[in-house]
Amino acid sequence: MFLQDTAYNYPGSLDYPFNAKQVTEIRKDFTENSIINKINVNLLATVDVLQGQNTTKDSLILIQDSQIDLYKEMVDSYKEIITTVEKEKTKLNKDIVKQKRIKYILEGVSAVEAIVILISFL
Repeated sequence: MFLQDTAYNYPGSLDYPFNAKQVTEIRKDFTENSIINKINVNLLATVDVLQGQNTTKDSLILIQDSQIDLYKEMVDSYKEIITTVEKEKTKLNKDIVKQKRIKYILEGVSAVEAIVILISFL
């Protein structure tokens, strides 16, 4: 009945020269084939899902690479700013030293002038 109704449902004469053991094995093969087909469908769906995930991850990696490049450019820019500020700081420190020297010289000259004026009054 299985062979006529399910496995080999063909029109025409249905004479099967199979014994019971052969029919049992045919049924096992038919059932196994049916299950394997379902597994293949599930595996194909799994492959599709995984390919989608790979595509998503690839796009994320590309985005991260571009972000890393931007951050590297920012770091380089900040390094240039730091170098410029350090140069400016060095220049300002030299100016401070010069101004202090001039201040000390002028204070010394003013003190000498004050002493000369006091001496001239006496």
